[in-house]
Amino acid sequence: VLQLAYTFARPVIVTDTGGLPEAVDHGATGLIVPPQDSPALARALVKLLADPAEAEAMGRRAQQWASEHFGWDAIAAAVLDVCRKVASGGSP
Repeated sequence: VLQLAYTFARPVIVTDTGGLPEAVDHGATGLIVPPQDSPALARALVKLLADPAEAEAMGRRAQQWASEHFGWDAIAAAVLDVCRKVASGGSP
């Protein structure tokens, strides 16, 4: 869902759990809040809703990040890297 939101230039609000924080640059592509902290979630929502221009800028940065990390060029480069490692006798 995070990658899809980024593709459509939408900032995200995620909890600081699992791998989500690794894909969010807090304040640049979205906001990270502590898990089970309703007041922090509410503050994050209000922050984005109160400043549509900043939310839009975050969304544009998120879209750029997604393109660089999950676009076809990035996928092709990762696959090619694995193929080169395997062809040279290394492990993927």
